[in-house]
Amino acid sequence: MAIVALEFEESDLELALVVWLNLILAKAREFGMVFSHFYLQRQNDHWHAKAAGEKWRDGLERSVEVKGATLTMLAVKQIGPIWESRCVVDV
Repeated sequence: MAIVALEFEESDLELALVVWLNLILAKAREFGMVFSHFYLQRQNDHWHAKAAGEKWRDGLERSVEVKGATLTMLAVKQIGPIWESRCVVDV
């Protein structure tokens, strides 16, 4: 499993979700990878992230390609110990 590190600055929690998702999508296209494990840590406005996965290969099921995350229906909230996030993506 290969790991890609990402860092970015964003003070708004909801906008950070969109930035993070779009960074993951860009790295997936750049390296020809599919990610399956994610790690995200916040230090003030600075975010450290890792995405782990593998190169696209025969045998992996393909579906619709996501082009990018949008601000439509954007929400990030904590419900007890669980974080819930959502947004509409462009395909």
